[in-house]
Amino acid sequence: MRRQAATSCGAISGVKMPVTIHHGRLGAREYRVLRPAVPIRGVALRDSVDWYAGLCTESSELVRVAALWHLAARSRHTVVHIPLRLDPQALADSEKRFPGQPLDLLLVHHSLQFPASRWKQLRARLDRGRSHLADTGIDMRAELEDYSGHSKHGYDGNEVLDLQVHANTLVIAGSELTLFAGAYPFLDVGLCALRVSGHDSGPEFYSNTLHPLDWLLRHESGKGIYLLHELVP
Repeated sequence: MRRQAATSCGAISGVKMPVTIHHGRLGAREYRVLRPAVPIRGVALRDSVDWYAGLCTESSELVRVAALWHLAARSRHTVVHIPLRLDPQALADSEKRFPGQPLDLLLVHHSLQFPASRWKQLRARLDRGRSHLADTGIDMRAELEDYSGHSKHGYDGNEVLDLQVHANTLVIAGSELTLFAGAYPFLDVGLCALRVSGHDSGPEFYSNTLHPLDWLLRHESGKGIYLLHELVP
């Protein structure tokens, strides 16, 4: 029987990563879009039957995804695009376990009022971009735990995450607080798996969710996000 791991695995300091900053215009408004300069490997996300299901084989890459959530939370005027359809092996592995449409991630502040249905148009209009070194800042885990202590707001208002799928992309809109909280499953699974990777004993997988009934998701979201990291000794 597979064993699910506990989710308390220590801290990680601020992460610095090379990114690319793009600009694109929709009508009179210009948008700033951030992407990781080095593609994410070993992580794939699919629109499966009951979940937006993610399969991971690279712990450090899942931590990078969490760091990009943190950058989205801090960068109120920036849309963060995380391509997750570029690794053929990750796509093949995930298709066996979670059949469904492969998805990228797009993270955006509610305050931008970005129309998710227009992501395909904006994506096509982005410039070539410029290089930048981004920094998540202070200890990511400590900062996240500080936010997780806030009271739960239920399914209304802006203190939730809204999930929509457009143009092969899971578009997630939220506030600073909820985008920080949304990073937690990615950080938690990535850190826990990273600690035991390559060991002969211990859990066979780590998993975590943004559950459809959690306070973090708006009620009509329907599906949550399920993350699974299978460990190979």
